[in-house]
Amino acid sequence: MSKQRKTKTNDMGFTPVEHKLLKDTSLSCKARMLAIIISSYCYNGDECYPNQQTLADDMGMSVRSIQRYLTELKEAGIIRVIRRGHTSNIYKFLISVRRFIDKTVTTVKTSMNKAKQSYNKSKNKFKDYNQRQYNMGALEEMLLGNAEYNPKELYKEKESINSAIV
Repeated sequence: MSKQRKTKTNDMGFTPVEHKLLKDTSLSCKARMLAIIISSYCYNGDECYPNQQTLADDMGMSVRSIQRYLTELKEAGIIRVIRRGHTSNIYKFLISVRRFIDKTVTTVKTSMNKAKQSYNKSKNKFKDYNQRQYNMGALEEMLLGNAEYNPKELYKEKESINSAIV
């Protein structure tokens, strides 16, 4: 039975991935997967520092394989690795997922604000619409068949409405 390490990963439940990375056929599938796993550790920007053993555990492979795929990612210009001595390396993404997300969020917020403004304008126009005033007595007589249908008698005249109010 393999020993499972508890690692802290992105608690949001998903990791945003730039399309450039997903569709880059010059990279192997495992190198792309490694880049996605590394990006899941980048909580507050484009830098993170999981150690290679953690990455190996996450991918279910050896540390040597992780090193091989890291080299592939460095050569492709996806990440830069900054050595820190006896501790974990710093992995800096050269393609910015966060900038992509910020731009998308800004676009969505702008679209939502435009939709709200448009809705509020149409809502105000509806409130300003003059409603028809019906002569209920004439309508009732026509519906009961006591009077002939005459559309002119259905609507109250503005003068009669104003005189009734005064």
